[in-house]
Amino acid sequence: MSELTQVVWVACAAALFVVLWVVLKRGSRAVAPEFTRHATERMAERRITEEQIVLVVRRPQTTRPDKANGSMVLERQFDGRSLAVVLAEPWPSREAPVVKTVFWRDFSLRVSIPAGRRGALIGVGGSTIRAIEAQTGSTIRVGDRGEVFIRAEDRGGLDEAKRMVDDAVRDPRPGRRTVTR
Repeated sequence: MSELTQVVWVACAAALFVVLWVVLKRGSRAVAPEFTRHATERMAERRITEEQIVLVVRRPQTTRPDKANGSMVLERQFDGRSLAVVLAEPWPSREAPVVKTVFWRDFSLRVSIPAGRRGALIGVGGSTIRAIEAQTGSTIRVGDRGEVFIRAEDRGGLDEAKRMVDDAVRDPRPGRRTVTR
């Protein structure tokens, strides 16, 4: 190999090293988000850690655009609650993502009930379901096929609402079939 060829190879290797170093450096910055003052204040108010936010940004369970605000909303579950991280677009970004705000979504649960017991849960004019919501501070939605979606601000309210839903749909006469029309 000539001396000129060796110099060219060394120069190419050095250039490749510099390119790789820049790419790796930029990539490591991309996972460490930057926070607006508003986001930092909300993190303190809502007891949200930077580690939780990094986990949501790295591995979100859901993502959805918020075109009206020029944002991307990323979410991930933590102990029954969903942590939402609102990022400035574009996402994914070439630089560090900018966190605009963060918030916890309520505790939520989906349960199934026999489709024939929907009326027992809803009650006359919605009276049973409204009573459960008022007593537990929860919101309950009943689907056509017996899916019940319960949301509450705290774990206690969610657990109590689930217990009351179970009680409302329990057949008072065990062993008898529910008649649906």
